[in-house]
Amino acid sequence: MLCALVQNNIVQAIEDLTNDRIAQIGNSYEAVIDVTDVLPRPAQNWTWNGAVFIPPPGDPANAIILIQNTIVAPAIKFGAALITMYASENVAMGITQAGKTNAVLSALSAVRNSLQSGSLYDALAEIQNVTIDPTLAPYITAPRMKVYANYIRAYLGLAQV
Repeated sequence: MLCALVQNNIVQAIEDLTNDRIAQIGNSYEAVIDVTDVLPRPAQNWTWNGAVFIPPPGDPANAIILIQNTIVAPAIKFGAALITMYASENVAMGITQAGKTNAVLSALSAVRNSLQSGSLYDALAEIQNVTIDPTLAPYITAPRMKVYANYIRAYLGLAQV
């Protein structure tokens, strides 16, 4: 496994270690932390604050972390909230009993994918491309698509239509 070797809260090295090797060198460092799945991946001279790795000032990863925490993660959270609200409304309107769940999921898959990835401008474009099929009313209608597009516009600070 890929491990950060930490001394005095600073990553000294990133090494691919076996459990046996970790047992051998474990006392040489204040912490040996598995970073195999940590993104962005820490590197030498990053700080370990006991919970997260922090890149040194001037490291390009700082920009990535800033974008991740201030733009991408909130947009994904907003997209998840919209998906949940839309699904809840559909359930309240009887989508399951009407047997329309799969058809609506298919019709809105591009919108859902964009929302799940935090690509809100793309979600707006995909909403414009949704085919309004009368057999999927009241779950997919032009007025509902407009309402959801306006939720996204409001989040992005764009004018309502």
